[in-house]
Amino acid sequence: MKPIYSVIVFLILITTSAISSIHNYHSTQWMIEEDLNHALVQTLKTKSEGWITPDTIKTYKNNISITALRDYAYISYALPKDNRTGITSKSMKWHGNGKTFVFKGYAACSMATMLSLSDQRLPMTLASLAMLWAIFSLAIRKKQEKNVVYSQTASFGGIILDEVQDIFTDKNSNEIHLTPMQHQLMKLFFSAENHKLSKDKICSSLWPKKEDASDTLYTLIKRLRPTLEKHSSLKIVSDRGKAYHLKAK
Repeated sequence: MKPIYSVIVFLILITTSAISSIHNYHSTQWMIEEDLNHALVQTLKTKSEGWITPDTIKTYKNNISITALRDYAYISYALPKDNRTGITSKSMKWHGNGKTFVFKGYAACSMATMLSLSDQRLPMTLASLAMLWAIFSLAIRKKQEKNVVYSQTASFGGIILDEVQDIFTDKNSNEIHLTPMQHQLMKLFFSAENHKLSKDKICSSLWPKKEDASDTLYTLIKRLRPTLEKHSSLKIVSDRGKAYHLKAK
């Protein structure tokens, strides 16, 4: 799986979670405002005087349908410059005894209270899925990276071919210094099935323009053998002069 796909899925889940959370938050805010308006209308209908009394506050709280909101709600006169925080109802007028008073309902709700009153189950579920997806994607990514490392190394008889750095190392990760031709020959052996190569295959690969490279090949293998014996358990065995086989002792 490509990393970009993992990022896209993660962003979709997180974005959907955030949008859902904000929508539910504003829906709850609207619902509270409507409840405050309804409670204020019902309270003013039963009010016989313009003063706010303990009974007025009690009646207002009882008229609120959202039970959890009653602890935060109160009624007050609507002031021209009102800096009080929280959610408010509409301003409503009360007329009596030749006087007019303007009232407002208030709910001193913090953001935490609003979130607790709103339904955040879907946003939390989506956020949890996003986190699980991120963990899953990271685990897959690490596994892929590990597989890439394995695919870029080959080991045989105590010698390791590091295809990334294009070097041969011993079992202690020390580089084995080979001549360019020795290096090419070893790569041919490592890539060949059963590490066996015909004489013609080697000559055509290493000296494509040379008509007869038998002696050159013989010399190359002769000089390579001591290096292999020194750093590994490998040896090059001749098969009737027609092929060469890289074997572990």
